[in-house]
Amino acid sequence: FGWFEGIAFLCGYYICNISVGIGLHRLWAHDSYKANKLLEFVLILLSAGTLQGPALAWASDHYNHHTYTDTERDPHSPQKYKSRFLGFMWSHVGWMLFGEPSYKHLNRFAVTKLGKNKLLLWQMKYYWVLAVLMNTLVPTLIGFIIGGNLVSAYGAFLFIGLGRALQQQATFCVNSVCHFLGARNYYLGTAGDIWWMAVFLLGENWHNFHHAFPSDYRNGSKWYHADVHKWIIYGL
Repeated sequence: FGWFEGIAFLCGYYICNISVGIGLHRLWAHDSYKANKLLEFVLILLSAGTLQGPALAWASDHYNHHTYTDTERDPHSPQKYKSRFLGFMWSHVGWMLFGEPSYKHLNRFAVTKLGKNKLLLWQMKYYWVLAVLMNTLVPTLIGFIIGGNLVSAYGAFLFIGLGRALQQQATFCVNSVCHFLGARNYYLGTAGDIWWMAVFLLGENWHNFHHAFPSDYRNGSKWYHADVHKWIIYGL
C-alpha cells in the first residue's frame, strides 16, 4: 500500500460522491439546475458506477421520500419501526434489501418528468452492463495507463472499488444518520443538518435545509457551509 493506492481509494470515493450529489440527486431527482448533454452523459456513466441503481429508479425513490417523508409511503423512513435500532437499519440499508424494488413501480411523477430523457432511458436499459464496466474495465485501464503494469492495474481496480463501496455507505447515512441526528432550523421533520459530516458527504449533510427547500441547488445555504456540490454546480 502506497500513495498510488491511497489516491485511487480517494478518487473512487469522491468521484462517486460527486456523481451522486450533482447527478442523481440535484440534477435528475430535483431538477435544481440544467446540464448540457455532454455533462449529463458523463454523469450517466459515473452514476452507474456507484451501483445505486438506474437514475430513473433513484429519482423515483427520492420523489417518494420527499413527498411522503416519515410516513408509511416513504421508502426508507426511520419511523417504520418503534425500535430506533430497527428504524435506523431499515433506513440505512434494509429498505433496499427487503423492500419492493423501485424499478418495478416507478413514481408516475418521475416518469412524467424524466421519462423523455433518452440518456436516462438508455442508462436504464443497459444499466448492469454500464455498472459492471465502470467497476471493472474502467478502473483497471486507468491503473494500467498510469502505472504501466498489471500490479498497478489490479491496485486501481481494488482500491477504486473499495472507495466506491465505502461511499455507498456514506450515501446511505443521509437516509439514516441524517434522519436521527442534526440541527432542525428550517424543517420540523426528522431530517437534520450535521456540519461535521461535510468531509464525508461534500454537502449532502445539510439535510434539514434540503427538506425545507428541495429545489434549491444548494444544500448548504450559507456561504460558510461546506457544500462542494453547490460550488461545482455554480462553477459549471
